Amino acid sequence: MDGLASGANKDKPVRMTGQRDIRSVCRWLILCYSLLNSSILHSAQPSFDCSIASGAVERLICSDTELSKTDANLDEMLKATIAKLPDDAKPFLRDAQTDWVKERNKCPPSGFFRISFRDCISRSYDKRFAELHYVLANHNIAPEREYSALMTVAGNQITRENTKHGFPDRTDIIDVSGCTYPAETEGFDPAKGIVEDVIFIYLVMQDTKRLRIYQEIKPLVDVLRQDIINTIKEAHFRGIPDYSRPSGAYQKLRVHKEELVTAANKRLGRTRYEDDHACGAGEVSVMLKPDPSDAKVSIINSFRFALCRARKIDPWNRNTCFGWREAVGASLELAGTYRYQIFKSDGSISKGQFQISEETLSDGQPHILSLR
Repeated sequence: MDGLASGANKDKPVRMTGQRDIRSVCRWLILCYSLLNSSILHSAQPSFDCSIASGAVERLICSDTELSKTDANLDEMLKATIAKLPDDAKPFLRDAQTDWVKERNKCPPSGFFRISFRDCISRSYDKRFAELHYVLANHNIAPEREYSALMTVAGNQITRENTKHGFPDRTDIIDVSGCTYPAETEGFDPAKGIVEDVIFIYLVMQDTKRLRIYQEIKPLVDVLRQDIINTIKEAHFRGIPDYSRPSGAYQKLRVHKEELVTAANKRLGRTRYEDDHACGAGEVSVMLKPDPSDAKVSIINSFRFALCRARKIDPWNRNTCFGWREAVGASLELAGTYRYQIFKSDGSISKGQFQISEETLSDGQPHILSLR
């Protein structure tokens, strides 16, 4: 009996201890859940104060966990990027960020590309992440080196056009706006303006040397060259190679370009150089269909691809070669030659190129282009 009683007495504290352990575990799990939930809520907070959110865009970001996290991540990347820049470059990036917020807040879009309100905001963030990657990849590249790379690509392009059309010796007037020597960039490409200016300066240098008047206009050529370098410097630190945005350097470039055209024509005693600005890039509506259909496609135009190669950057690397963009699910306005990469669900990647011209257009409907 004593033994049984003793055994029974021994069992009781064991059961009580188990109950206390279970209660302790439950309290621990509840505490962990609370902490985890608090962490999730905290990490989902955007970079701005949702209690004073203004406008439909900010209110949607605050109510959408994924967009809130995206905004917070972008803010962290912005701070990290600014920290890597020299002091004189930091204001450019901060100004660019302010401009980007204004553009983001214009969602939803209007016009040709119609996407949902949320998709518009999401794509705006994707674009800004790419621009900050551009800064991180390129902020150490000297503007002079970028100018040299642009001149190399422009020179190669002019050589191809000269071989094809017999320019410039078979024509009396050279259109320096980019029509005679197109930049091989889409009309909406933000770098199109500066590319055409580089093509212009290369063309004028070669042509005036052939006509033996280069030394007389060289001072103006040197001024224009420095304008382009200064514009490139501003563009690099803004986080996007958008040379067309108003800036001190770019405005000077436009003025000095006109002065160079006037001086060269005056020296020749006739109009040889014209800046028409009356042509387009000849874009065609295209829809890309990858094989398999669930694959993702990225494309880059030929000029940007060649520019990365001239800068000794792997042109197939989407993180360091600026210009790659997602290209599935919507009609795109394309013109010229493109490289593409297809990223398949099994991890394999296919690469290739395609060309789009006005002849590609049929009955005014988007052209369906299959890629594999």
